[in-house]
Amino acid sequence: MVKLKSLVVALALAVSGVTAHAKTLDITSVDGGPAFTGQTSSVSSTGSLLLGKLLLQRPAGSQSGAPSASVTVSGLVGAKAFSFTQVFDFARATTCGSGNCSNFLSISASPLAPIVLTQGRTIFTLVVDGFVEAVGHPVLSNVFLRPGKSRSLFLQASVLVETSPAP
Repeated sequence: MVKLKSLVVALALAVSGVTAHAKTLDITSVDGGPAFTGQTSSVSSTGSLLLGKLLLQRPAGSQSGAPSASVTVSGLVGAKAFSFTQVFDFARATTCGSGNCSNFLSISASPLAPIVLTQGRTIFTLVVDGFVEAVGHPVLSNVFLRPGKSRSLFLQASVLVETSPAP
C-alpha cells in the first residue's frame, strides 16, 4: 500500500510539474479602439490565430476610406511581458481591376518585424499577417465596401513554435 501511495504522489507531482512548466504564448489584451473587438488566446503550437474583429464602416456619401486602425497586442511568455502596436491604413484603392474603384479600400500596414519571444528552450515567433475574412484565408490587400455599408474583417496572426537544441 505504501508503494502504491508513493507512486500516486510521484505521478501527481510529475503531472503538476508538466502543467506548471507548459510553454505557452498568452495573448492577454488586444485593443484597437471602438470598432475593434480584441480576442485573447493561449498558443503552444505552430498555427494561425485571430487577434480580433474590425467592423469597417463607410458613411453614406463618403468618398474616403475608413480611418487608420492602431492595434496594440499585449501578453506573456512565461513571466516575461511583451507588447507591440501595429497600424493599418484604409484608403480608396487606386487600382481595382474593374467596376467602381471608389468602392474598394486598400489596406496597408506599418512595417513590423516578427516578434521573437523565448521561454526556456522554446522559441515563439509571432507575425501579424493582416486582415482576413476567416482564419486561414488569404490576407486582404483590398476590400469591397460601398458607402453606407459595413463589413467585418478579422486580424490574423501566425505563430511558429520551435525548440532550440540543448546546450
